[in-house]
Amino acid sequence: MSDSTVSSMTPSKKDKTCLVCGDRALGYNFNAISCESCKAFFRRNAHKTIRGRCEGKCEVTIESRSFCKRCRQAKCFSVGMRRDMILNDHQKKVRKQKIIINKLRRQGHMPPEDTYSVGQSDLPLWSKSEPDSQSITVKQENSNSQSSCSFPTSPLPLKYPSWSESQDLVKTAIASLNDRHRFVLEELLHAHEVSCFLTGTSTSLKMNPSNPVEFVNIAEGFVRRIIKVAKNIESFKKLVKDDQICLLKGAVVDVMMLRSAVNYDPHTESWSLSTVNCIQPSASGAASPSTSTTDPESNNRISASILKSGGAETQQLFMTYSKFIKSLMSTIHGDLLILKILIMMSLYSADRGELVNRNMVNEIQEEYAQILQSYTLFRFPEDKTLFARVVMKLTDLRNINEVHTKMLLKMKLDDIEPLLLEIFDLPS
Repeated sequence: MSDSTVSSMTPSKKDKTCLVCGDRALGYNFNAISCESCKAFFRRNAHKTIRGRCEGKCEVTIESRSFCKRCRQAKCFSVGMRRDMILNDHQKKVRKQKIIINKLRRQGHMPPEDTYSVGQSDLPLWSKSEPDSQSITVKQENSNSQSSCSFPTSPLPLKYPSWSESQDLVKTAIASLNDRHRFVLEELLHAHEVSCFLTGTSTSLKMNPSNPVEFVNIAEGFVRRIIKVAKNIESFKKLVKDDQICLLKGAVVDVMMLRSAVNYDPHTESWSLSTVNCIQPSASGAASPSTSTTDPESNNRISASILKSGGAETQQLFMTYSKFIKSLMSTIHGDLLILKILIMMSLYSADRGELVNRNMVNEIQEEYAQILQSYTLFRFPEDKTLFARVVMKLTDLRNINEVHTKMLLKMKLDDIEPLLLEIFDLPS
């Protein structure tokens, strides 16, 4: 069928008759005016190959539309419905979040749109100069003019509330929650304590990594702690084993990125191995940015120079990661409890792979979202858009996850630890 034929069959929006079966329609669905029944049918069957015994000439009407799926599907395509416009669960979630963010931006409650993805044009920066801790400037030259493009990491300097102030506020905020939400938070804090995951711990290495593969292998210890945290959460233990594995594999990179935010120092571009020097010795509250003065021993820090001096993929990962972390810690006001809740929301993402009980996972994530919303409203009442901005960080994490996967696939997999090959779903 020619494009002109399809165009002639597609009337203006004021027409309210389904082009597939003739039923009453409310508007456009997947590029063509259709009723709710044909909309749902197309969503379910657009990607299927439907076979039938008919000659392919069945008339599709309100009365007969349920008789022949093959002809109904063909009619959907003939009137211009497009399978590429069907969104998966993740795309629906991203679209919903973008609608919320754009609404807030139009009302002037949020800064202009920013992105944490990094293009190839950004990569030569590292060979020229060290980046400024507050912004990255890319200079582009052409025959007519020279322009510079600045990517601010945060509209405001990184500021964190003092430890004594934050502890009182955190305790009061937790006490304001209902019994169920308090129980969930107490369970979460206990899981972090027994797993030594996001608490005042210190780690030592026999030898600092000398290349990107050795750098990646450091993650093995963090992965084991992530698994231990999950196994101390009752809602996670109630999931079938296949769902547990699916969630852990899908979220491990996101969780590692969120967890490492506490140990990363944007001024020295390095990670401290001593979490106790990055936060005060308690299970919750606000983090203080680590500095080289609090952790002077060089063997207790891992420099980002390993990534910056690596290939294009490792450079891109660090640039994307660094920009995200600065924005994240500024957004959450250095609050560790927000970070811990966000980690759980990332773990319980219902769009991870082939889940057996997707609804149950979605309900658990929704409960953590409710806790996060209640906590942020009480803890930071002056920041009305904080909850929406924090949730958007989960979408930003997907960009980093994609870059991380590209980097791993470029590495020599034989040298990567077996547990990491399994959890990152890499070919062994």
